[in-house]
Amino acid sequence: MCGTPLNDAEQDFYDAVSLDTLEEKEALVKKKMLAQVESGHITRDELNLLINQVSERLTIVSDEISESNSKPKKLQKLKAVKEKTEQRQSLLKGIAPQNPHRLRHEAEIHKLLSEMAPLQKLEDESGGRLLSIKETQMMGKKNELEDKVLQLEDSCRGWFEDDDFFHNRLQISRDAFNAKQKTVKKKSKGSTATKTAIPRWVTPGQTKSATSKSSTKPKKKKGTSSVFAAMMIDSDSD
Repeated sequence: MCGTPLNDAEQDFYDAVSLDTLEEKEALVKKKMLAQVESGHITRDELNLLINQVSERLTIVSDEISESNSKPKKLQKLKAVKEKTEQRQSLLKGIAPQNPHRLRHEAEIHKLLSEMAPLQKLEDESGGRLLSIKETQMMGKKNELEDKVLQLEDSCRGWFEDDDFFHNRLQISRDAFNAKQKTVKKKSKGSTATKTAIPRWVTPGQTKSATSKSSTKPKKKKGTSSVFAAMMIDSDSD
């Protein structure tokens, strides 16, 4: 609102939102949150947060009971709160957390990171030397890709998501991309090794020389033709 006068439509909307309506919305949100927790649809970070909250609540109630000199009614109420809190703590400890929510634009982010990988390699291998015009243009493209990745990552953040929770999801997504890249590199190396090293199979009773193709001219056997040739050279006849 910024302290400026509202127009008629805005004023009507503001006046229509009564306290009762807000209380109904708050009750609905709490009901939905409770159902989500009890169904176990929460992540590890969310589970740890809830367990810490319940543990702190249980400590406070237990201290109030031990230090309380209040009336029996209030003491009974505190004990009931403690019992309910212990039940909630037991429920939470029995939940198997789900994996963190994937980034909404993860596929597009990983595609941009794949395009950026060879450019990053070029930058790492340049060693601070003077880049050529083409290399400088490539570095400019790398900066553009980085900006797009940051924008997409930021748009994946939830409305009320904590910094630690969001950075954890980002790191999981980046680790998944790096693991995928390593797998692709291993496969490419394996296929290259298979092409360069082709074994030669030798059947039983077959010698190694028989399996290889003869690329040299066969040697002439010494026989009668060579003997007669030598005799003709030594002969005095025409």
